[in-house]
Amino acid sequence: MVNPPCTFANNQSSNISGLCIGCSVSNRPRAIDADTTTSSRISVIAGLLGAYAEQTLIFPQAGFAGDTVRFVVQSPVGLADVNVLGRI
Repeated sequence: MVNPPCTFANNQSSNISGLCIGCSVSNRPRAIDADTTTSSRISVIAGLLGAYAEQTLIFPQAGFAGDTVRFVVQSPVGLADVNVLGRI
């Protein structure tokens, strides 16, 4: 079996759950536009009692064992942001 070349995600969904103050997922289509210089943005100012914002990327075909998915996560450095990175 030949492993076809990997492709970009071509669909997405997003969700804000719970008491999430200032939470949003913006520029959602940019996460799936096959342009490595664009991106979406997930913002969580105050996620109370386990609240969160999420974005799910959907690929056109299932992956194979050994495939990798790469993405960049950036977070502004700040006291409140330190705990957020531990949940990724």
